[in-house]
Amino acid sequence: MRTILLCFMLFFIVAGTSYADRQYWLNWTAHESWKYLTETNSTLSIATILAIVDVESNFNPNNITNDDYGLFQLNANNLRVWGVSKKLALDPEVNLKCAIDFLNHLCKVYNQRLTDVIQAYNLGETKFNLGARVPAYLKKVLTKRRKYIKMGY
Repeated sequence: MRTILLCFMLFFIVAGTSYADRQYWLNWTAHESWKYLTETNSTLSIATILAIVDVESNFNPNNITNDDYGLFQLNANNLRVWGVSKKLALDPEVNLKCAIDFLNHLCKVYNQRLTDVIQAYNLGETKFNLGARVPAYLKKVLTKRRKYIKMGY
């Protein structure tokens, strides 16, 4: 049991965020998502939001990977279109609102089909509309979504 706990802790250290930090950002994301989803009359679930953040950044608000920024790993090209600087994209509240606005947009475009929304979020609308798919990403998000639903989110 001790070995499992040490491996678990090591995973979070290697992943760039401590377990306590991850828990803080998970709780923060759940709370702020609920507020913003309610404000925007979104049909998205908190479980879906948490699953995307878990896969994208492991709840690390300072994560920068291949020109993608923050909790939701917002793409630099989208940031330019939205008029959001890369620095501002690392602000968790700005990151969350941009991502939820984009996800709400995708829900409208793809008639609330969650699998299409998730794939288009990952690939971008253009690539998705041209037929690109990443089944492994979709599977990860849906698996984590089920986990968060079981946890009561």
